[in-house]
Amino acid sequence: MDMVPASAEPLLHPEQCQLRPSDHRRWWVLVAAALLLMLLVTVGPLHPMLFGVPQSEPVALILLTAAQEKGAVCLDGTPPGYHLQRGSGDGSSSWHIHLQGGGWCGTVNDCSNRRMSDLGSSKFMKPIQFTGAGILSSDHLQNPDFYNWNKAYVRYCDGASFSGDAEGQAEVIFLHSDIYDVVVSVASGDVLLAMV
Repeated sequence: MDMVPASAEPLLHPEQCQLRPSDHRRWWVLVAAALLLMLLVTVGPLHPMLFGVPQSEPVALILLTAAQEKGAVCLDGTPPGYHLQRGSGDGSSSWHIHLQGGGWCGTVNDCSNRRMSDLGSSKFMKPIQFTGAGILSSDHLQNPDFYNWNKAYVRYCDGASFSGDAEGQAEVIFLHSDIYDVVVSVASGDVLLAMV
């Protein structure tokens, strides 16, 4: 009996090398799943263009000039502001008040520097759009619970997350919990709508 080296012997017999019908189905299912995944990844970002999600227009800044009388001002003394997008349908009597973030300024110098930006002065604030995914979206597929609510986007300009309450006069003004108080009192009395 001749000894055949182990490396020369076939591991599978020729009849075992052919795919069974169930293996063909699995292969096609995997290919189809991979193609579907690639399609979703490619088309997902195009959702607004493909499915006609309404693109919102820029929403102008509304200044709360009356808030200055109560001491609710930005770091540079300008009045605080917010953007209002009116709700519709059954959401027209519901409100979402969003307080913009911005981080605290840690030193007087840091706060003083912010006075020359939209994080410290309403003079530099521009219109915004309520777009994209998330709780401020007007797309009922992206935001099924709040898409048609009134949305007030309160701009951050105090350097202390709406929590400062300093007294006295200074070059940098720290009277900012008042901004929050004024916005909430204005919104709770539906004065936001009356001011527009």
